[in-house]
Amino acid sequence: MGGQDKLDATIAGRPVLRWAVEAFSAAPEIARVIVVAASDRVIDLREAPWLRALEATVVAGGARRQDSVAAGLQAT
Repeated sequence: MGGQDKLDATIAGRPVLRWAVEAFSAAPEIARVIVVAASDRVIDLREAPWLRALEATVVAGGARRQDSVAAGLQAT
């Protein structure tokens, strides 16, 4: 990706992350969406108007994938 965060890449003018979160939020089986992000991205993501409108929770991940999964589960 040439250094670009793949979640910031756009498809049809919207970030990949937005496509994913909106799809999950629209599913009636999904009660809550939790986005686990690198700690240096949490504040910006929490302030993103589209994420706020969807009432998605944003939490910091960990050093390893399993730490990030644990952080997401703790936020439930």
